[in-house]
Amino acid sequence: MEIADRFSPKRCFEEGFSALELIVVLSLSALLLGSFAPHSTGITGAFDRGSALKQFDADLRRARANAVAEGVRAVIKMRDARDGYQVGFDYPPYNDPIAIDELSFEGPLPNNITIFSDDIVFDPRGYSVDETGSLRTTVITLKHKGNAYSAGTLSPAGFLDY
Repeated sequence: MEIADRFSPKRCFEEGFSALELIVVLSLSALLLGSFAPHSTGITGAFDRGSALKQFDADLRRARANAVAEGVRAVIKMRDARDGYQVGFDYPPYNDPIAIDELSFEGPLPNNITIFSDDIVFDPRGYSVDETGSLRTTVITLKHKGNAYSAGTLSPAGFLDY
């Protein structure tokens, strides 16, 4: 059989691929996928870290805006497991210790992401305050698998600086 005949379109359609050719192609595909898999977990972790940071920042702004719009205190309470937080309103007379009277929304964090911060309170003017109403600065740390990857300071004016 001549080389031109071996690779002619007519032969490929009539005879198909040999078992050896299929095994070689599948083996190479498996090797390529196997070499990519360890890198995909790093990509996923980076995506989770970035999305958690952006989501928390957006929820913080939303809570502050809600406090000003509703004319009451907005409270962000960290879950005990540190895997998320609850955002709600504290109506007068204000709770001491800080508590949520009405839950507005929750902010779950992606797997392996935890948040470390004291509870956050915005007064009706949008300032970050403690339970007595005094202006307060809060440090917020986000961790991935126990390692801190982002730390920020919430100013008394209600702005987060990383």
